[in-house]
Formats: sequence, structure tokens, C-alpha cells
Amino acid sequence: WFSVNTKSEDGVIFPVGEILYNPDFALPSSDNSEAWNLKYNYVVYETTLNQDIAIAVGLGYTDSLITNPAKYRYTIRHNQSGLSNSIEIAANPGEAIQVPKDFEPNFTFPDGNSLSYLNQLSQPFVLKAVIGKARPLLDSIVLRWGPSTPEIWRNAMEDGYDIYRIDEKDIKTKVASILPWKEDRFTQIPLSDTLALLAASFVKDKGIPQKMENENFFEKAIMTDNLHGFALAIADRSPLAADILGLRYVDRDVKAGETYVYNIETKRLKSNIPPIDIRITNEFEPLLAPEGFSIQKGDDAVNLRWLVNSNLTKYGSYIVERQNPGDSIFYVITDPPLVFIIEPSIKQPYYHFIDSLHGNKGVFRYRVKGSNAFGEWSEYAYGLGYSMDRTPPEPVSLYSGDYQKDSNQIRLVWSIPINNVDIKYHQVLVSENEEYNYSAVSAELPSTDTVFYFNVKDMFIDRPFYFKIMSVDSSGNQSTSIVRYVSVPDLEKPLAPTNLKVTIDTTGRILATWSPSASHDVEGYYVFYSNDDESDFTMDDNTLQKDTFYTWTIPLNTLTKNIYIAIKAADDNYNRSNFSDIVKLRRPDKIPPPKPFLSQAFYEEESGVYLSWKKSSATDVEKYFIYRKNNKDSLSTWKLIDSTTKEVLEYTDDKYPYDTEVGYSIKASDDFNNISELSNPVPVNIPFPKNKYLVSFQKVESSKNMNVNLTWNKPDAKNMDKGASFKYQIFRSIGNDEIELYKEVTSSETNLTDKIEMKNVLYNYAIRIMFENGKTGKISETKSILIQ
Repeated sequence: WFSVNTKSEDGVIFPVGEILYNPDFALPSSDNSEAWNLKYNYVVYETTLNQDIAIAVGLGYTDSLITNPAKYRYTIRHNQSGLSNSIEIAANPGEAIQVPKDFEPNFTFPDGNSLSYLNQLSQPFVLKAVIGKARPLLDSIVLRWGPSTPEIWRNAMEDGYDIYRIDEKDIKTKVASILPWKEDRFTQIPLSDTLALLAASFVKDKGIPQKMENENFFEKAIMTDNLHGFALAIADRSPLAADILGLRYVDRDVKAGETYVYNIETKRLKSNIPPIDIRITNEFEPLLAPEGFSIQKGDDAVNLRWLVNSNLTKYGSYIVERQNPGDSIFYVITDPPLVFIIEPSIKQPYYHFIDSLHGNKGVFRYRVKGSNAFGEWSEYAYGLGYSMDRTPPEPVSLYSGDYQKDSNQIRLVWSIPINNVDIKYHQVLVSENEEYNYSAVSAELPSTDTVFYFNVKDMFIDRPFYFKIMSVDSSGNQSTSIVRYVSVPDLEKPLAPTNLKVTIDTTGRILATWSPSASHDVEGYYVFYSNDDESDFTMDDNTLQKDTFYTWTIPLNTLTKNIYIAIKAADDNYNRSNFSDIVKLRRPDKIPPPKPFLSQAFYEEESGVYLSWKKSSATDVEKYFIYRKNNKDSLSTWKLIDSTTKEVLEYTDDKYPYDTEVGYSIKASDDFNNISELSNPVPVNIPFPKNKYLVSFQKVESSKNMNVNLTWNKPDAKNMDKGASFKYQIFRSIGNDEIELYKEVTSSETNLTDKIEMKNVLYNYAIRIMFENGKTGKISETKSILIQ
């Protein structure tokens, strides 16, 4: 039964059949007992929600052979085990009984999701509600409603609808219960009212499609949807049809000017939105004409249109009427009325109706009215319309177009169709593109003209010329001829490319890039080079380069030092531009220059070590590097101490080490940063700089008690090596004797008192520094004093 009667579109019934009977259906368990537990939870749970599923799996039954009022007792017995249970129920609509009364089955699902829940997640939201609206008539209020789904509608065929009124204290009072008509009332329906008769047939069939016993659930569902839609549509069109279907109620217990709130419910409806209140004030509401009514003239037809948004919730169908020229009667031209289907995803501002006039001339008067959900017709909206001639004339034949070099003109020639007598004028159109952007280049030419001269003398002619002849008739309709292309020779050079940039690597690979030529007809570029100067250029490759970059490799073993690069643009007529800016490029050089010759190196106490050398024989030398090392240190290496430009061939080193032998050497560097070998080394002996550590007496003066006070300055701190240990040596002589070492004092002392033994004798003093390693500074100038 499942394989014959269900399809995958059935939502829940199809997977129920798969779970029960398809061995390949994947259940999240391999154990057989667990699999049956899962089947029980999946399937039995769904039977508690849906009677169709309960019947399909043998867990449900519908007894249609009952009468009301009556009470019935049912017994269900399991054939194999003999287990049974009984239940008693009265045949009251909506009554439900469970036995055992307090039994609450516990169902578990993988991930907590039942089949119906998964089915609901896979489907778009479907509104489940009764939607209603009200129409005030002063002496009464008319209520109209419609169930949102076929299932709600079908259940309400049996249950009917309950009408509640809610007062200002939120007290809810039932004012009526509405059911579809019984069959015995169908005889009251006029046979001419086809909508009411159709409604009666729906009621008789209880909204269930007939003669579809052999169709599957899917096909039945589609037909049920159709019947539901037809029922709502005819209820909008006919108040009698709405009464027959149980979709209309008139509340006459009302007063003018007061506000009322209604709810419409049906027993088995479980709405998925909050309750809908229908609030209405019982005041006069005229049915105004459809808004935005206008008429557009067309070719032998008129297009009647009116706004969608302003009328969508007011009217569901429309009637259009027409009054012919010279007549006083309006005739209906839309029978049956117009009903428009609006697709929400498509923006549609207007409803449209096109009335074909079939060649009828003159002014026609139109009017349109709308019908609301209560079967009432609105006032009319009026408008005037007439047709126009929208048929374009037959185009001319543009058969000749030639460029005349002597006069710088293009001559166009065309022929006029024999049977086209309604041409008002011609106009010549031109464009650079065959498909679009045509503009007029002539005045309105007489309809008899067949020749036109187009002067291009002062125009930019490096472009294509496409021509059309436009013909315009007395009604303003236009037609154009086929396109005619005219070639104008281009002899002008394109503009040269700009912003040329060129690089070269050590392998000789060149990359040239540039900005495109500003000329629009450029097809590509040619690359030129020269080895000797900026005039004798040769094309590197005869191929036209489409890109704005080019790369190639040049030989490095050449006698020329530089290479010159330039670019030319070429247009679609083989014209070449002038050269771009020329770029001078230095060729890669891997050969170091010959070493220079260090001719002089000597020490000068006042300035330092003076060096001079003879330049390298290479012509591309850019600078010289000066190196130095300590010859007395076996671990010393040549160290770069400074550099000079190629023009400077001498150097004075004022930061040399002292008291040692220093070696000097020179290297040459060319413009490609190649560096020569070291020149011939020259040693220079640099003595200990005694003058650097010269100290002198600040004061030499006598005092009482035959004493001489000596005071001296400390040596300049910037000349002293950090942490150097030293002491002061004091020299003295008497009379004309040579000075001799007299005393030594520490470096922290700056004065000395000398006790004198003889008067009227000349005492001579001098001072110097002595370092820990025995090196001494220069002895100071001798200071003499006569003691009397």
C-alpha cells in the first residue's frame, strides 16, 4: 500500500512507509530490538497527531455510521496476544476521550526530532488561521472570513465557525455559530446563480475532491488546494455563495457609530499566530473608485491601468466598461470580471487591461469598478482613450557610402520605398559603434532627398564611421536603414607611450614597462634599442607587442658601457608614433677595476698619517676605499676606515693607533660596485704621542719658612684612555744644573710643597706624566724661582 499510494512529497506518510518496509532505510542503530524501539517512537508518535497516518499503519479507524445524539462503546483487540481495551464516547462534535485516562506515552527520537517536526522544518511557513474582515452598513455589520489552508476549511465544513464578540472589558461572548448550508436548502438557489451553485457542490462534497479514489495523496492534495482556492474566490464574488459555504455572517445587533471587536474560531484549528481581532467602527464607508486609473494610448489599442498597492486590499475583481464614440451607453467588455494574480517577488505597480480597437478611430470613454470581499461594487473611475498610429514607415535602402579625398567629404546615397508615401522627413545618423550611440549629423531632410554629403575636414577621423538613415512619418513613428560602414584613411601618427621605466639585472635580463599611448586606435608597441648613442636605434623584435611591458636578455661581453631603450606605438593603420622618452641603461659589469698604487704614506705629528695614491687605470671608477691594519698585531686584519670620490687621490688619517707600526692600502670601486684587490701596502711607524699628554705648572711660588708651592693642571680628559693608570714625575735642579727626577706623586694630586734649604739660589722645576707601562708624556717647560 505504501509503495503504491505514497510519494516522497507526502512529507510524513512516505518516511513512515520507508521506516516500516524498506530494509535499506538508514536508522541510527544496528541492534534489531533498538531498531524496533526507534520505529515505535518514530511511527506511533505520528499516529497520535494525524488520523490518516494512524489508519495507514493500522492504528486508527474512522466510524462514519453514527447518529447524534447517541453513545457508542468500542473495543480494540490485538489478534495475536488477545490484549484489548474498550472506550465509551458520546457522538458530540469535538469530544475526545482517552483510555487509560492518565496514560502519557513517552516518545524519544534521535536528536529529539520527530518526523512531523523534521517535515515542518523542511517546509516554508504556512499560516494556519481564519482570516476575517468586516464591512459596516450602519444598520448591521457584515463579517467575511476565509480559512488559510484546505485542511482548516475541510474540518470547518463539519465543525462550522463560532462568532465571538468582545466588549470593552474583554469579555468574550458567542453571538453565532455558522455552518455551511444543509442540502435541503439548495432548492432556494436560483439556477442562474452559477457561483452559488458551485458553492453548493463544494459543500455537498465537503471540500474533498470526487472521483479521485485511485489517485495518490499528492494529487489529492493539489486538487484540495484548488477547491479551497475556488471556494474563497466565489465567496468574494457572491454573498449568497459565501452564505452557502458558511463564510459570511451579518450582525444586526449593532448601533451606528460604535466600535465592535470580533473573533472567528473553528473547533479543530490550532492557529500558529496569536488570535486575530476584527475591529470595526460602524460608520459609513463609501466604496470609492479604484485609485490611479489612467489610459495610455497605443497602436490601434489603449492600455487601461490602475494602481496595485492602493487597491489590492480593497477589491478582488474588476469590470471594465466602454462607451463608443457618439454613443450614450457603456458596454461591459470584461465578462467575466477581471481577477489578477500578483506574484509578490515581482514589483508590479499597476494592473493592466489592453482594449484592442481594431482600427476604430475616435475618442472612447472608459470606466472601471471593483468588487470587494462582500460582493459589493465600487463607484466608477472614468477616463478617455484613443488609438494612435504606431506602425513605423518602411526604411530606406542605404546602398552607397564613399569617402571623397579631394573634398574631405563622405557621400551617402539611398533609395525610397515605392509604397511608402507617409514619410515626413529623413535624418542622417552616425556612430563609432555599429550597435549603439548614433547621433544626428544632418537637419531634417525633405522626404524626397536621396543624397547627403558629410564633411569630415575638421573632425578627428582616426575612428570608424557607421551611418544610418532614419525616416520619420507624420505620426512620429521612426524606422532606420541598415548600417553602412565608410572607411576614411588614417595617416596620422598615434601619440607616443609615456612613463617608460627600464631595469636590468646582473644576468643582462631587461624589463621595460610603460604607460599606454593616449591614442584610442593603438594596436600595440615596438621596442627599440641602441648601443652607441641615442639616435641609431634598432628594433629588438619585429613582433607587435600587445602588452605594456617587454623583457629580453642582452649579451654582457660588449665594448659598450650603456644601452639606450625607447618605445614606439603603432595604430590600426600601421602608423607609428615618435619615440617615447629614451632611457639610458648601464650594462651589468662583473669585472673589478685594476688596483690603484699607494705612492706615499708618512706620519705628521700635527695632522696625522698622510696618504696619496695613483688612480686605477679603469675609466668607470667611482670611489676609493682606504684600509688600515696594525702590523705588530698578528691577529689584525685590514679594516675599512673611509672612502673618497674618484677625483680625490689623497687622504689624512687622524684616528690612527699610537706607538706601533700601521699598514695602509687602497681599493678602487667602479660604478657597478665591483671592488679591486688591495693596493700595495705601505707601513708607517707611529710614535707614542707625548705632546698629547703634556701637563704644565699652573703656579710655582715661594712661601714663608723656605717653601716652594707647586700647582699643576690635570691632563685633558678627552686625550686620556679610559681606565689608564698614571702618576706625575716632578723634576728639579739648583742653579745651572740639569734637571733630574726629584719626586713622583699619584694621579690624584695636583700640588706639591718643596722645602728649600739654601737662599739666594735659583730652583728649577718641570713635570710630566708617566703611565703604568712606562710610557711618558712630554716633559713640561721648566719653571724657575729664586728664593731670597
